Amino acid sequence: MDAATSSGKELSPKDLEKIEEGRKAIALAEANQIPLMVVGIISAVACIIGAMWMRKLKKDGFYVYVAGEILPLIAGFILMGTAQFTGVMSVIMGVGIPVVFIILYANHLKYLTK
Repeated sequence: MDAATSSGKELSPKDLEKIEEGRKAIALAEANQIPLMVVGIISAVACIIGAMWMRKLKKDGFYVYVAGEILPLIAGFILMGTAQFTGVMSVIMGVGIPVVFIILYANHLKYLTK
């Protein structure tokens, strides 16, 4: 960001605003780094356990998986607000992909028998 502002290239006010928003988001992420990492690890473990349970045809695995997918979104909103979504790709990666997988697994929930 510093290189972009000091490159001598003329930046539009919109570009400068985006750079400033990015700096605020990075500072907020640095301030909440430990809680975000803990939530991320817990969520990853929950998703893995849920997927293994679904592999064993347990319905509870689906709910553990969903909790593991949604927990980072909730924690991110609590800790960072909407600053975590700085662009279209972050929305797709942060919300779109988990929602797609939850829908796909929900469609196969009827096959989970235990």
